[in-house]
Parts: sequence; C-alpha cells; structure tokens
Amino acid sequence: SFSRKNTNMISLYSIFFVKCLIIYLIKRKYGAISAPFFILIIFFFYSQCFFIDYILFGIEEIGYYGRFVPMSIFSDDYLFIVILYLTFFLGFGSVLIFANPPSLKIKEVHVYKENKSYNLLLIISVCILIIYTIQNIYGVGRLEKNKFLISNKLLSIPINVATFGWLILFFKNIVNQKRSILFYILSFAIILYGILEGGREIFLYILFAYLFSREKTSLNLKQIFLGIVVFIFLTFWKVISIFVIKLNDIPRLIDYFQRQFQFSFTAMDPLNSLLMIRDFNLGDSFYDQFQFSYITNTIKQILRTFNLIEYDSFAESIALYYIPEMQKMGAGLASSGILESMLNFWYFGPAILGIILGLISIKVYYIKYKSTFLYGVLSLFLTILCFKLVRTELAVVLKIYFLPMLVAYFFFYKLSFSKMIRDVKF
Repeated sequence: SFSRKNTNMISLYSIFFVKCLIIYLIKRKYGAISAPFFILIIFFFYSQCFFIDYILFGIEEIGYYGRFVPMSIFSDDYLFIVILYLTFFLGFGSVLIFANPPSLKIKEVHVYKENKSYNLLLIISVCILIIYTIQNIYGVGRLEKNKFLISNKLLSIPINVATFGWLILFFKNIVNQKRSILFYILSFAIILYGILEGGREIFLYILFAYLFSREKTSLNLKQIFLGIVVFIFLTFWKVISIFVIKLNDIPRLIDYFQRQFQFSFTAMDPLNSLLMIRDFNLGDSFYDQFQFSYITNTIKQILRTFNLIEYDSFAESIALYYIPEMQKMGAGLASSGILESMLNFWYFGPAILGIILGLISIKVYYIKYKSTFLYGVLSLFLTILCFKLVRTELAVVLKIYFLPMLVAYFFFYKLSFSKMIRDVKF
C-alpha cells in the first residue's frame, strides 16, 4: 500500500543516515586512510547500493536469472536486509568508537640487509611461473581462464602467494626508502598477470597499497580523484577485458555502451548477495545444510583438498542451486558474509561479525604506534580480507587469501632480508 511504501522509505532514509553518522565518527577518530574506515565503506556499499540506485537512477526492482526472484525497493524484505547490516554497523562501531588508542606514537626506522641470492632466485622463479601462465590464459574467456587456473593449482597458488608477497615488498621498500631492480621486475610481472587474468583485484591492491603507504590519515583532492577514477574503471573493467583483451574489438565495446549498458551500483556485485539474504530470511530450506558453516564448511574443504572426501562448498552449492546450467559451464556466484554469519549465529550474526572485525581492526590500528611497516601491511591485508568476506564464505577467505598472506609474509619478508632496528624516534 501507499502508506506502507512511505513508512519503508522513511525507515530506509533513517537507517542510511545512521550508518553515515557511524562512518563519520570512525573517520573522525581513525582517519579516512584506515582499515576501520574502509571496512565500513565496504559494508555500506553492499547494504545501501540498491537504495542509492533508487535515489540516483530511479531503479525500483532488482532481479537476476535462474531461481532468483526480483525484489522491490519498497519491500519489507529489503528493509530487513538493511536492518541486518545496521546491526553489523552497531557492533563494529561500538568497538571502535569507545576504544582508546594510546597517545604515544613511536616511529621505527629500519635498515635491511638483502639476501640477494635468495631474492634473485625467488623473483626469477615467480616470473617464470607468471610468463608460462600468461601464455595459457591470454586471449581466452573468463570461464576458460578459471578452469585453467583451478586445474593447475601448482601455478595459481604460488602466483597468489607472490602477489601478496609483492605487496609486502612494496611496504618494505617504502620504509627502507630503497627500490631494487628486482622489485620493479616483479611489479611488472604481477601487474601484467593481474590485468590479463581479468579480475579487479590487482587494481584494488594497488590503490590501497598506495593509500596505506602514505603517512597522512586524511584524503586530499588528488587521492579522492584517484579513487573515483579507479572506481569508474573497475565498474567497466570486466566488459573492457572481454572486448579489448579477448576480442580486440573496440568498436563492439563502444556499441555495447551505446546500446546495451545500463549502469547500476547493485549490478556491480552486491545484487546476488542481497537476493540470497532475502531468500534465507524467507525460510528457504536450501540453507539449512550450511548451519555452522564456519566450522563444518571449513573442515570439509580442508578434507577435500587432500582428497579425503567429496564435497561441494557453500559457494559451489549456491551456484548449482541458483544457476545450474551456468554452473555446469564453470560459472560461480558471489555469496554473502552477512548471510553466512546468520548461518552460524542466527540473526545475531551480523552484530557478532561486526564486533569480531571491530576487535581485529583495533588491534591492527594499535600496531600503528609500534611499527609503521607492519601497520601498513596488516591494514592492507585486513581491508582485502573484508573486501572478500562481505561477498563470499569464510573458508574461501581463509584458503585463498589469509593462508597465502601468511605464507607470503614468511617467504617475502622473513627469508628475503635481515632486519635491524637502527633508530626509534619518540
């Protein structure tokens, strides 16, 4: 009814401004260039994109092919989803806003003794793997690339580790104020692979590595402009990668934008997540099998890795359930970290997830007062983990991101050079 629509819209506006207030308080206390601020921006985008689409473009309904049923902006379903995300904001904000970081600031200055033979062997090995992999994925479609990388894990896993290792070396070079030719060679190889692989991750890694390497905690006009440019580029990147890199057909790309393209924040990624949360809230029995997935799904994926059991993961089962025909061809669907939190802690899940991430964020932020190097690396890694956690299952975040980060820290930091503290400034 008309009155029901008005009530829901008033609620949506109210929740929108409450979230903005929490983001403002976090920014004021920790700065715009901080993991707590970026984490809230990520979850804000995923919860409010549909509402923003309605305000800016008049989009009143979102839908998808397969089993997905469209959802209206005026529905109680979307209002409930926004409220669930609000509980995450309240949980996360309650930890960060009431925390009291130490006032003492310590800046460490380091001198590094390079293990030249080890570094040379490591980077040459990584570059050989990347060159071989590029030869096999160049010019093929997204699904074919994924199939190749999945079936050749001895290639994809080391390159994944090397990508995080490159980010570690980036901060090491910033702190040491010295950039070797090997670092530039590795940078070129990693960035080239990231571009040809076709994903958006490499651009996000570069952007946030740049931001966290700055000592200032506020964003200037140059950085804001850079962020807008990167955001717009990421919006169109998958289309560009298909028509330019794969098909080498720029006129067709222009024709696509003129005839078919309709911009939507929701369609960039969050669409599936919102509809899945809606289905769970409506009592879809499909999700019953994934109760306590933080434990069961993670353990089963570990057992499957060693070929001890046959198991379809949470994400694989979702794709098979919603888009069975596309899934058979290798396609997948992004899921939802908020949804999985409810599978483990019922409707308290989003708030509990917010509190946990808030506690981790404040621990990382405290490192700022001990080590500028570790603060930069861990802030970047935590932001990357949250970028993935908001749209996928915990087991994937641990397996594909967190574990490779740990391995990269060992191979690209602990073994690559010897650190000696030269001076500590108070």
